[in-house]
This record gives sequence, C-alpha cells and structure tokens, in this order.
Amino acid sequence: MTMLMSDDAFISPAQLLIGLHVHLDLPWTQHPFTFSSFKIKSLEQIMTLQSLGLERIRYSPAKSDAQPLALPAEPPPPPPHSPGDDAAYAAKRARIERLLAQQQRAAACEREFLSAARALKAMTQNVFARPEQAREEGLALIKTMADSMLTDADVAINLMKDKIGGEETYHHALNVTLLAMMLAKELKAPPEAIRVMGVGALFHDIGKLELPDSLVRKTEVLSKPERGLYQQHCVYGMDIARKLGLSSEATTIIAQHHEHMDGTGYPKGLQGQTISMLARMVGLVNAYDNLCNPNNPAQALTPHEALSVLYA
Repeated sequence: MTMLMSDDAFISPAQLLIGLHVHLDLPWTQHPFTFSSFKIKSLEQIMTLQSLGLERIRYSPAKSDAQPLALPAEPPPPPPHSPGDDAAYAAKRARIERLLAQQQRAAACEREFLSAARALKAMTQNVFARPEQAREEGLALIKTMADSMLTDADVAINLMKDKIGGEETYHHALNVTLLAMMLAKELKAPPEAIRVMGVGALFHDIGKLELPDSLVRKTEVLSKPERGLYQQHCVYGMDIARKLGLSSEATTIIAQHHEHMDGTGYPKGLQGQTISMLARMVGLVNAYDNLCNPNNPAQALTPHEALSVLYA
C-alpha cells in the first residue's frame, strides 16, 4: 500500500521538470528506474516518465528544487454549429484549431526551454567536480534541442526575449546555441557540423566561471583592467574545454568566438580566414543576443535594431 506523506501533491506529467522529487506509485517491475522515489536530473528522465502513461504523478515539494510547470491551457469549447452557414463555420473552426495548435506548440516549447535551462544549470555545476558527466550531459542536451526545439524554430525563437523560470544566467547560452544551430541548419550544414556548433555554442562562455561574478554581471562600462580580465574568459574557456574532453572543433569555437574579421577581436586579434567558420557563426549570433539581451535591460535593442548594427 502506498504511503502518502502529508506534504506530497499530485501533478500532471506535462508539469514535470528538472529538480522535482517524484514518487512512482508503481511496482518496480513496471518502470525502468532504479528507485521509485528520486529527483529528476535530466530531460531523458522526464521523457521516460511521460511515456509511462500515468494520468498524475506524486511529488514532494519539500524535497524539490523547483516548482511544477503550469498546466497547459485548456482548449476553448468549439463554437456552436450553424447549419445555415457550413462554409463559414468550417473556416472558423479551422482557425480555432490552428490557434490551439500554435498555443500547444508554444507551451510545449516553453516547457522544453525551461527544462533545458535547468539541465544547463546542473551541467555547469558539475564542470569542475565531474567533467566527464558534464560533457555527456551537454551532448545529451544538444541532441534533445536538435530533436525538439530545432524542429519548432519559429516558436522557440519567440522564447528568447522572455527569461522564463528565473534561470536568466543560462538563457544566453541557450539562445546562442539555438540560434547557431538554426543558422547552420538554414545554411544546409551537415548534421555533424550542426552538432559540433551546438556543443561549442553551449559551452562558449564556460570560461566565465573563472571570473568574479560581479564582473560578469556588471551593467556599467568596464574599466581597462576589468576589460582585460574579462577578455581572458576565452582562454579560460579553452582550458576548461580540454579538461571536459570536448572536440578540437568545439574548443576552437570557445577560443575564437570573440575574434573579428578585421582583427579587432580578442584574445589573439585573428583576421579573416584564420578564424574558424563555425567560430565566426557563433560569434555572430553571440553578438546578436548580447545586443538584444544585455546585462542592462535599458540598453536592449529590438531584433531589427540589432541586425542593423551587425550589418553596419
């Protein structure tokens, strides 16, 4: 007989996200997990839980690191049938169904984006203590994004302006990753190149872990010494990438994502074709997202204004 703790609650499988401590009220032979009670740590676990076909899942708020996601909006009731105007009725019904489908796609993509932010947070916390685990979690996250959010790119791109779920620190890395993979896909790059670019983009700012948090989050103009230290995050990132065992291509993206074609970039002042093509693409979308989502929101540009700056 299942023991229900006083602070336990039930949620829909659609509300699952990383950080929830769940309990499966099933015999151990009816699910693939080692334990029936555990804290969700990956998107794969969420997908497995949702595949069990349960109408609701028990969780412990006191043992969880996050709050469940909001339930998707209920579909609006269908309009009353009008026998006298079947064509107009059918067109109106089709519009409602399209709108509902768009709302459901947006809600699903938002859940995936928030779960991805939490997965990135967990991965980042493991970079120094468990580098191999952090690398594997990063690779799994790139695969998940390629399989889901990349297929709904038009929906996902609208989430980039909203720092949902209180995970602002990790949204920039996700924005750059998703934009870089979209750009590579649009340019008909092979799947392996898209994957490598995704890994490099996901870890592109990993060197900032070695910088003071006050410097990384500073909203005022940096002094010359602060700017010099800040620019070292590319070098630090390259060292961390090697410890993680990332590919040489992904490591090059991390090292060169602030280099400029005219040689005015950093840390080495590389020019033209000496900069990796993938690093140039990540550098471009990194600059775009920094313009649209700066540390100081008052300085944010619209996407149109950001593109105008980049073209100029």
